[in-house]
Amino acid sequence: GGGGGGGGGGRRGPFTGANAAPVRKSEQQQEREKQRQKREEEDAAKDPEARARDEAERDARTVFMFNMPIKATEDDVAEFFEQHELIVEDVRLIADRRTRRSKGCGYVQFTKHEHVAPALAMSGRQLLGQTIMIQVTQSEKNRIAAAQAAQTVAGPTRLYIDSLHKNVTQDDLRGLFAPFGELKYVTVSTTPTGESRGFGYVEYKKPEHASIAVDQLNDMDLAGQKLVVRFDQDKAPSAAASLAPTNVAAANAANATAAAHLAALTNKTGGGAALPPPIAGGAAAGAPAGGVLG
Repeated sequence: GGGGGGGGGGRRGPFTGANAAPVRKSEQQQEREKQRQKREEEDAAKDPEARARDEAERDARTVFMFNMPIKATEDDVAEFFEQHELIVEDVRLIADRRTRRSKGCGYVQFTKHEHVAPALAMSGRQLLGQTIMIQVTQSEKNRIAAAQAAQTVAGPTRLYIDSLHKNVTQDDLRGLFAPFGELKYVTVSTTPTGESRGFGYVEYKKPEHASIAVDQLNDMDLAGQKLVVRFDQDKAPSAAASLAPTNVAAANAANATAAAHLAALTNKTGGGAALPPPIAGGAAAGAPAGGVLG
């Protein structure tokens, strides 16, 4: 979300914390940081209910970007949108905590909610010569999950994968799904002669990891084919299970890893860039589909 989790035990959103990528600070970035600090101070003075309400409003104006060039700065990202008259309020690039290098992903908060939809439509465009991906954040879905955490039931862990390119192997599939959680098994259905039938199954050890994989990979374009990722119909998810709590920070890191693997698969299959839709098809109705740091 966009808000700072100031005092009083507030949650830590993507625009707080010490994991921002270090960059040479321009006047514009210094101004954004000044305004960010001001918001955090104002948030700290609010009661928890008001703070949560304001954070939710800012979250609704925030998108998650990944597969970005690691050399991209906050100013590069802001200019990317503002040249299309989408006014950026804040940018936070995520960095490796040890090396302080950008992970190629981050959050962009706009001044107006109506700027989110056209920003999402820019997914697949080039930033500094690299195709970037843009999704809405998953913060609202995670807030619902947190509220229901006490009564969460075990969810499904087995996924059905369809519309696979004939050159995608079992190892390729494992590499694509492994970043989202520990796997029980992966299989691609083949003919007696070893040729792929174009579908397979993936099972995770934890239901929340299966949910993340559905949200992030369903409807991905791989070699001109829309990848189908859904819960195995024999083990359909319940409404409560679909809202199971997730380790969102891990999901964000997995996004970048999966994006890199998708790029490798794209080269192997000879297809175009592997890109998600503006809003991932696996998201629950009315719930965002990207991710924010918890």
